[in-house]
Amino acid sequence: MAARRVSKSAVDWAAFAERVPANQKDCYRALKFKNDEFTAKVNQFPAEMAAIDFNMYRSKLASPALVETMEKEGMSLPAPFFLGRICTSFF
Repeated sequence: MAARRVSKSAVDWAAFAERVPANQKDCYRALKFKNDEFTAKVNQFPAEMAAIDFNMYRSKLASPALVETMEKEGMSLPAPFFLGRICTSFF
């Protein structure tokens, strides 16, 4: 899913391993392990975040005007998590 995001910055680990001095192999292995761990965490999330369902909030909140204000003002923000999308990792 998120492989396209990661593949743009992928490391050629085989070429990197050839350049690592013998006394640094343990550090190399630790770095590679951390990279694999972080890549797996990134890849568990979809590449595109789900769209915010403002209609659902309008139906559940007592004041639909509040949702209108949030939608109008929130969509004008440059923050990527508010551009009609929601980041599910925060919930």
